Amino acid sequence: LNIAVGDRTPDDINYYVQAPNSNDVCLVDYTWYEVLERLVKEPPYALPSAD
Repeated sequence: LNIAVGDRTPDDINYYVQAPNSNDVCLVDYTWYEVLERLVKEPPYALPSAD
């Protein structure tokens, strides 16, 4: 999933985001942005099986 993430809103509560091929700009609560950012920077990996 590709999304364009912009700056925080002036009230520091949301981020501006835009989906590909869309002119619509949406707001995402900063807590969700931080979750997504962490998934990108620290992706979860499955532990190797003990087979």
